[in-house]
Amino acid sequence: MNENPNIDDLCMEPRNAKETIDRKEVLAKKRIEKQKKEEERKRPQEMDQEALRKRVKEKLVIVRKKLEEQKKEEERKRPQEMDLEAKRERVKEKLVIIRKKVEEQKREEERKSFQEMDLEAKRERVKEKLVIIRKKVEEQKREEERKRPKEMDQETLGKHSMERVLQAKKKLEGLKNKPRK
Repeated sequence: MNENPNIDDLCMEPRNAKETIDRKEVLAKKRIEKQKKEEERKRPQEMDQEALRKRVKEKLVIVRKKLEEQKKEEERKRPQEMDLEAKRERVKEKLVIIRKKVEEQKREEERKSFQEMDLEAKRERVKEKLVIIRKKVEEQKREEERKRPKEMDQETLGKHSMERVLQAKKKLEGLKNKPRK
């Protein structure tokens, strides 16, 4: 039906006055119901808008808290970052010191290796000298061994000759003691 009751009234011819009044009451009730529905429809929107405003305010509060926490965290990190920078500098200094020590150790090892090479050369020379000395000692031993048999032979010869001399003396004495013919 049309919203305008006057048009409805004109379009429809009332059969009687009571019907017209009933019809107007029905139309008025319908109009009131429509207005109520419209108001109810607008209320949730208004309520939704209020709820949205509350939610937005709550979210804003949460966002502000998060921002404050982030700022505090950044402030906490700044000294840590400064500490980290200081630590990095200390580590770099230590690395420089360690590198210097490593280089010094390498130089020392090279010097020792040269000394060891010198020592090795000296050891080789000493070994060669020892070999020569051993050979000389062995030659002397051999020479002594060669001389010893001769000496022993001379001793044995001396013993034999002494025995001969003694035998000769005995013979002479025996001859002296023997009467002559």
